[in-house]
Amino acid sequence: MKNIEKIAELLFDKIRSRFEHVTLGDEQAKDTTDAEQARFFNFDYISSAKKNYGNITLSLVDETSLKVYFSKNLSEKIKGIEQKEWFDFLRGLRLFAKRNLLKFDTRDINRDNLNIRDVEQASKSSDVFTASEKPVTESKLHGNSRTSYQDMGPVRLVVKHSDVINDEVRGARSRKIDSMFIETAEGERFRMPFKKLSAGRAMAEHIAHGGQVHDGLGQHIVHMVEEMSKLGSFVRGTKHRMFEDEETKNMCEAAAERYHELNSGLKKLGGGRGYKEYAESFMPEQPHDTTDIDLESLKERFMKKMFDDRMTDALPYVYQAHQRRQQANENKYIREFDDWADDMTDDDYNNQDGNSISDGAMAELKELMKEPLAVGIDGSDAINALNVTIEDDALFSDILDLSRRGDSDADARPLVVQWIEQHQTPAQSLDPIPDINSTPDNGADVPTPPVPTGEAAEPHPQNEDINSMKKLAGLR
Repeated sequence: MKNIEKIAELLFDKIRSRFEHVTLGDEQAKDTTDAEQARFFNFDYISSAKKNYGNITLSLVDETSLKVYFSKNLSEKIKGIEQKEWFDFLRGLRLFAKRNLLKFDTRDINRDNLNIRDVEQASKSSDVFTASEKPVTESKLHGNSRTSYQDMGPVRLVVKHSDVINDEVRGARSRKIDSMFIETAEGERFRMPFKKLSAGRAMAEHIAHGGQVHDGLGQHIVHMVEEMSKLGSFVRGTKHRMFEDEETKNMCEAAAERYHELNSGLKKLGGGRGYKEYAESFMPEQPHDTTDIDLESLKERFMKKMFDDRMTDALPYVYQAHQRRQQANENKYIREFDDWADDMTDDDYNNQDGNSISDGAMAELKELMKEPLAVGIDGSDAINALNVTIEDDALFSDILDLSRRGDSDADARPLVVQWIEQHQTPAQSLDPIPDINSTPDNGADVPTPPVPTGEAAEPHPQNEDINSMKKLAGLR
């Protein structure tokens, strides 16, 4: 079974599990019931609320990308929760494409409803052709049963095959490659250190433009093939695995993205216009130092009962792809940090010296202290109320001890007053703040707060404490 046939079958299973009445079309847009031969998948997008938003068509016709066609303005018609469902659906397709090393493309068509013929016509107008009509590059290959040639200006690509080629089989000359050469107009041949056809065309285009196999761009092409080969084994080995660790999952995604980037780069280099654009912006990369990469710890991230040693060679490239991704997001993280820093600077309740209470926090504490502050179960009520203005683990620990020694209705305000006395500035006052260490106004029996070692607790008359609490609460 060809790889694209397996992908088509998996895509059908994915769509069929979500939508009913999926119509399949082969590479010539003719109806088929064989999921392996399907290249078009047409169905109505029906939301969880059973509302029909029109036709959707998925295309695998060019075998390198997954394209999604839908009626014009569909995204604008879907609102609320159903809009989130729509974006989740597209995100799921994008991840499916990435796992299967495909590009992902979404397009709308200027009709409220569409069918496979509409998509076929739109594909032609967008330089995307059906398999029978698209000008595939491999059609430029010609030759005999054992050797294929492709003329590329002053040079030509020579491909030696390991088996007899049958020209009646589509794409046969791009397979069974034993070796590859580039031949100049003078008859000089250079054997390529790889067997990838797109890389051979890229190198041939480079030499046709006056380059050399061993110059900067020539060696860059060789390294691209090497990195792509290693990453391909890694991506195929991990695409069906689930990783709980977020960083490991990000590494797998970064590796897949890098693989697609290299593949696109080689294809671009294989065309005249694409080569010029790539060559003009090409800057030789500094060789990456892999000596400081801990391969054993990286292995542990992807370890099965038996580790596939072919993945070992890919780990340095996986790590580098992960670093590229992190660097690309660096500016975003810096902006987020700056926003957070601005918020902290503008916070009226920000504690300037680490010990004192801000004026804003003092105002809120005054308001909070007007009513009894029950500790609640395990001190949760008082801690939650105070956590808006105070962050002090020692105070919260005292409240927790108070709740466990007394009951959930015990008043936490005596502990808060004691804490305020230790942290308020000379200019701040709670009218003034007295010592409160006994029964509050609600009559609950409040245990005495802990007394520092070496000091004796001084008894206070109960009535005096009640009067102080009322004065503190603004009742006197």
